[in-house]
Amino acid sequence: MRPPLWYADRPYVDVASPSPIPVLSAVPCANRVIQEAGRRTTGMDSRLLLVLVIAAGILLPGVANYYLAEANLYTLGKLVWVTGYGTMVFVVWYGWIRPLDLGAGGDGTEP
Repeated sequence: MRPPLWYADRPYVDVASPSPIPVLSAVPCANRVIQEAGRRTTGMDSRLLLVLVIAAGILLPGVANYYLAEANLYTLGKLVWVTGYGTMVFVVWYGWIRPLDLGAGGDGTEP
């Protein structure tokens, strides 16, 4: 017997189902639970992925810029560096900074 989608106020996603993709529901926070279930299956910690994205976003455009400058393609090297670095900044913002709740916590009774 399958458990219901909701236990009290906690969402439930059947990760052990035969389907490789958890079933989506119309429940408001089901997306968060499904994302967490997907994150568990990747086997990579979010912090490690963040470090890899930042390292790749700095190293790869920098190395490409160096080799393009060695080939006397300075403008293309700068364009590659700015595009690569900008893409890394956008990916970090979109994947790690944007989801953070930076608003005031609590019910507003704090001084």
